[in-house]
Amino acid sequence: MAQRLRLRNSARIRTALFFNFFLITITTSYILTGSYFVSLEKYQILLEAVDQNINTANQLVVYANQLARDKASVRPAIDEATNSIDLNLNILNQGGVYEFNRQSYELPPCDPNLTGSLTEIYKVWKEFKKQIEQIRRTPAFIQSGIISIPNPSMQNQLNTLENLLEELTVASNKFKRGYSQISEEKKDNANNLLLVLFLINLGFIAFGLLLLRWLIFLPLKRVTSVAELIADGDLSRKIDLQTENEVGLISDALNRLIDKIRDATDFIRTIEEGNLDVEYTSDESIESDTLALALIEMRERMKQVASQERERSWVTEGLAKFAEILQTHNNNTERLAYEIIANIVRYTNATQGALFVVNRDDPQDVHLSLAAAYAYERRKYRSKRIDIGETLAGQAYKDMDTIYLTEIPENYVEISSGMGGARPRCLLIIPLKINEIAYGIIELASFQEFKPYEIEFLERLGENVAATLNSTQSNERTKALLEESNAITLQMQEQEREMARNLEQLQRAQEEMRKNEEILSAQSYTLQNTLINAELDMQGRIITVNKLFLDTMGIKESAESLVGRDYRTFIPAYDEYAVREFEEIWDLLKNGKPASGSYKRLASNGMEKWIRATYSPINDKNGKPYKVIKAGFDVTLEKNARLDFQQQLDSFRRFNAVVEFDVEGNFLEVNEIFTQIMGYTKAELVGRPHTLVVPPEEAESEEFKELWARLQRGEFYSAEMRRITKYGEEVWLQGSFNPILDNNGKPYKIIEFIIDITERKKAEKAIIASQRETESKESNLRAIINNTDEIIITMNSQLLISGFNEKARATYEDMGIQLANGLPISETFPKNKTTEFEELYQRCLNGEKFSIEEFIHNYRTHTASLYEMTFYPTTDAQGAVNGVAMFAKDLTEIRKKEKEFDKLQRQVKTQRQSIEKLEKTRSELRKELKAKEEELQQVQKSSE
Repeated sequence: MAQRLRLRNSARIRTALFFNFFLITITTSYILTGSYFVSLEKYQILLEAVDQNINTANQLVVYANQLARDKASVRPAIDEATNSIDLNLNILNQGGVYEFNRQSYELPPCDPNLTGSLTEIYKVWKEFKKQIEQIRRTPAFIQSGIISIPNPSMQNQLNTLENLLEELTVASNKFKRGYSQISEEKKDNANNLLLVLFLINLGFIAFGLLLLRWLIFLPLKRVTSVAELIADGDLSRKIDLQTENEVGLISDALNRLIDKIRDATDFIRTIEEGNLDVEYTSDESIESDTLALALIEMRERMKQVASQERERSWVTEGLAKFAEILQTHNNNTERLAYEIIANIVRYTNATQGALFVVNRDDPQDVHLSLAAAYAYERRKYRSKRIDIGETLAGQAYKDMDTIYLTEIPENYVEISSGMGGARPRCLLIIPLKINEIAYGIIELASFQEFKPYEIEFLERLGENVAATLNSTQSNERTKALLEESNAITLQMQEQEREMARNLEQLQRAQEEMRKNEEILSAQSYTLQNTLINAELDMQGRIITVNKLFLDTMGIKESAESLVGRDYRTFIPAYDEYAVREFEEIWDLLKNGKPASGSYKRLASNGMEKWIRATYSPINDKNGKPYKVIKAGFDVTLEKNARLDFQQQLDSFRRFNAVVEFDVEGNFLEVNEIFTQIMGYTKAELVGRPHTLVVPPEEAESEEFKELWARLQRGEFYSAEMRRITKYGEEVWLQGSFNPILDNNGKPYKIIEFIIDITERKKAEKAIIASQRETESKESNLRAIINNTDEIIITMNSQLLISGFNEKARATYEDMGIQLANGLPISETFPKNKTTEFEELYQRCLNGEKFSIEEFIHNYRTHTASLYEMTFYPTTDAQGAVNGVAMFAKDLTEIRKKEKEFDKLQRQVKTQRQSIEKLEKTRSELRKELKAKEEELQQVQKSSE
């Protein structure tokens, strides 16, 4: 090693001695030639000073012409220019510092041979200055009468000044020619000196080249040949050089570089084959090997990227898979629950899982019901109820938050494998929620721990499942309501059939009562023209009664004697039904509702009376009943007779449409309600066929003909029917056709009882369509908004929050801010940027759409995140701005990854630059070697 150091030092010393001596020679040559060139440069500066004087004198002539036009503003410039020429002439004469191109030059005194020329310049300059002063004193205009005219003497003085300028220019050019001649002589002397010095230096260069060839060039040529192979990518050869000097060290370094490149190449090829777990092997330490460290770091980054890509792919495929499941099985909650939990268990490799749905049928008893369970590759048929707050699932629903345990409480898992063995050790409970409303719970148990991205995937999936569950349950509820509506319709139809049977019975009773027609007619006349009246207070005490009341009840006293008497004394106490009936009527009256009917009463002689009466509450100015008016008549004898039937029929006519047809389908009679519905007058309908109001396609149908055939046979018919008004509008009627039979049992007319259900039909259609559309839009919109990674907040024109998504709520809650509708958005501003954010929102309210990037500090976690915030003005139907929508995306991780990638690129670039630098050095050495060889050959040829 010592011998090697001595050899290295010997080569270095020899080269250093030669170049030191050569440097001294070069330095001496530089100093000698430099002094000549400095003097030549000063002569050039002298010439520039003379040119500057000439230019300044020309400028003075321009200023003088401006003075002749009475521009006094140029007087300071004339003074400055005059002083500049005086200073330059002084430097040209005595020497001194001259400023040129912002540099200072020390000029020598005037050459003795040129003193005469400089004196001539001084002489002309004095005359020139004198003329300038005279022009300054001469007025530009003189008064001629009442006007001012240019001063004629001023023009003469300007002409004289221009002549002096020509003389000054001639004298200055003469001075310049003298210095130019001196400069040329100096330049010739400098060229002769340069030639001598060049020949001396050339000899030194030839000797130096021979020395370099022996010490460096020949060994370096061998190194170069191998370096070219390295540059071409051929690493099969190494440098075989035993020289123990600097070139030898270079060869050793290149050999080590070949080994390192071979190791790096093998490492990269292994990674290209997909083996990201390969170890970097090298014969030397890699602690300071930036290429090896960069490749190892690149492998780690590629492993991370591959892992992240697998996770993203897993999540994306999962969301697509479950989206198809949710779309396929959205018509049955039980089937949907099973498909969801079974596929989640299989997709996450969990052991078992259960899906609970929220049962809100009874608002006072909201609880979780087990909808489906799946364990050990089998469906489990179980039923289970969990109250809110009970067990971990109930607590997760109550807290609206995910629960993840890596140690499951003992006996918590109720389902076990038929093979026995270990039980799951990890438990994950996720609420299925949208906008803080939970629709169910997913509970998963697994032998393996759930990874963070799996939990995040399940939480995102939970929002989609919640939306679908809500939609499915709403559809099922709507279906149940429709079925209930159909059942009610059937019940009404049955009631109508019952009414038809009652009508038939009443018709039979009509035949039986014909024998007593005279008596019944007299009684009917009496009942129709006389009423029993009584007024009662709200405690049931009598206020006043009429004479018919007294007569009917067999009371001999006057009406005044009954004032204050409890009306309940006329209720037969022995009849519990009559007592209970009266109390029910009185409860209705207290609530402001009238009551009417036939009631059993007890006369003063103990006889029972049937009174057909109406009890009507009378309200005070506050809308509260303060008394009751009873109006009625005695129907004791006609209780079950024709008058009762007629009253029922009249009551129906008052509140419903009634139409009478002959057996051929022509209108015989219509009431006012029917004419209001159809738009026709009574005169326009009577005598016209039924088909006048029937849609043409129905009137010509076989079903319509069959309807009238059935009616002509005396059959009852009831249905919902579409009819056309006088104005061509469509109405829906609930009608029942009732044939009226003669004494021979044959129909002689048909009575149709009609209820207008148009609005109900329209409302049913509109409600169902609107409900389905609204639920679909809301669920889709909520799913889209809550599945995005962006923060979304909407505000009204007063910048009060009107909406936000789940990402916004969670982010601001993490910063200690509880978002709520109606909260001023200024409550969310960073404390140190309130004014800045107010200006941003005001810009948006002014109709501007823009984006910014802003660091938001979380003072609770002492972290800062970079957000890209985009502001959109929202508009109403007229296009006026009525609010702001703000979208914010967290760029922190993206920027980190970009920086990491840039760092990796810089490392790779550094390695590439190192290789390029090595290649450049090799190329330069080759060029220098080639140049030296050519110079040496030329020297050898010249010496020969």
